[in-house]
Amino acid sequence: MTSETASVFPAHVNLCLFGLNRSLSLTIASLRRHVLLPLAECGVSVHLFACFVKASAPIVNARTGEIQVVPESSELELLPEACIRYVDQETIDAMVDWEAILAPGDCFGDSHLDGPGSPSGSVCNAIRALSSLCIVHEMLPEENLGWPVVFLRPDIDLLAPLAWPSIFAALSTRPTANAYGLARGVAVVPSWHRWDGVNDRFAVCSAGEAAYAYARRVKFLHDYLRVSAMPFHPESFLLHVLTLRHIQPFPIIDAPMVRIRCEGKIHPEPFAEGSQQLIYPAAAWQGLLKQHQETSAKLAAAEKTRLQHAALAQERELERDAARREVERLSVRESELAAELEEARAGCCRLEERERELGQSRAEVERLGIRESELAAELEEARASCRRLEERERELGQSRAEVERLGIRESELAAELDEARAGCRRLEERERELVQSRAEVERLRGLEGELLALQEQWTSYEASWQELNIARAEPQPSSQTLRELDDLRTENEILLEELCCAQERLEQCLQLLEGRPEPADVLPAASAQPEDPSFPAVADTVTINLNRSRLLASV
Repeated sequence: MTSETASVFPAHVNLCLFGLNRSLSLTIASLRRHVLLPLAECGVSVHLFACFVKASAPIVNARTGEIQVVPESSELELLPEACIRYVDQETIDAMVDWEAILAPGDCFGDSHLDGPGSPSGSVCNAIRALSSLCIVHEMLPEENLGWPVVFLRPDIDLLAPLAWPSIFAALSTRPTANAYGLARGVAVVPSWHRWDGVNDRFAVCSAGEAAYAYARRVKFLHDYLRVSAMPFHPESFLLHVLTLRHIQPFPIIDAPMVRIRCEGKIHPEPFAEGSQQLIYPAAAWQGLLKQHQETSAKLAAAEKTRLQHAALAQERELERDAARREVERLSVRESELAAELEEARAGCCRLEERERELGQSRAEVERLGIRESELAAELEEARASCRRLEERERELGQSRAEVERLGIRESELAAELDEARAGCRRLEERERELVQSRAEVERLRGLEGELLALQEQWTSYEASWQELNIARAEPQPSSQTLRELDDLRTENEILLEELCCAQERLEQCLQLLEGRPEPADVLPAASAQPEDPSFPAVADTVTINLNRSRLLASV
């Protein structure tokens, strides 16, 4: 690409897709191959916008061969870089006066307004596509309005490369004059299928008025129908709008394009047909001439107003020059004052910095004075602490000597403590034995009482026995005496048995007393216990033995 060729390419281009998405999944490849990629290779930044019509019901159009088919809905996946908007078909239908549009007639003959559902037919589909075209142009940001615009339907498949240098060279041509005045823009369109007008399937429009007239032509539809008194025809309507808006159409695109219907059906395109030029009817010419005269009068008034505004603008220009010179003088003075102000500000900053440093120094001096007093007090306190530490160290030396002495004494006391603990354990054992002995003595004292009672009873029995012996000495004892003797014998036998049991118990107690250890064998000599009156003496044991001897002797 030469430098002369590169100069015709703009830096930015808007690409607008509009209408019903019948087959974008099949045409996206040719769109990227013949539009996006060549423009990117030429250094053109393409900004992609799209407005698609959303149909709530399947498409029914006998002329295009589409019966109960559903449009595609994969726009977001196919065009992730695009700014996409959707418009409902019902919303468009509610804004359109279909009766007024179809009042002059139907050039396709397939429109239906009174059937079930929304209006149908080729005219209805064309109006909906034009409405989405108007919306997608309204989507362009204000900064994009100064760039050329490429308009393309999503069902158009480009079959050959486009001559982009020639297209952009045509957009940059100087406006030509015709019967209606100077052209306000250029629309580059295909050279085939003009059908007494301009091909409306693809266009590249210059920025400004050309893109506006091409994209928003649906706004002039009712005026066109009223003036022309002819049925709506898309190609001828586009030619009329471009002519009335002073837009020069350039049908120089020879690259063939085909329409792909829903479900991938390719519409046959007889490119040799549809190249006739439009012959305006007389009524249409008269209406256009009248409109031209009215427009000329408006232009004359506008020209007069323009001249007045030009004179006023010249005066404003002189005032502006004087004001500009004054502004320049003031700008110079402002620069001088700004320099002085900056210098003054710098001086003020330095003074403020110096003042802050001085304040910090004063605060530091005051802090150091306070710190000096605190350090002096701390020094005195430290000296006193040192003296106390020296005294404490001396006391610690004395304590160490005392600790050493106490360590020796502790060893001696530990040995004595072990010996005392052994004696305590022996005393505890002896105490338990003494408690047992005390219980045994108490039991023996009870037995001694029983022996005394038995001794008294035995004395009485002995007296009875003597009486019995006296009775025996009598020659003839009586029966009563015999019975008494028998009773005495029985009682004597019982007493003998009781005495035997008592004797056995006494012998057991004596055995226990004889097996008891002596207190001197248990207690050490240093820990002799004092006499306790609660413990029985040896005399008690002797008394018990004597009583037992007498009892046994009497028996």
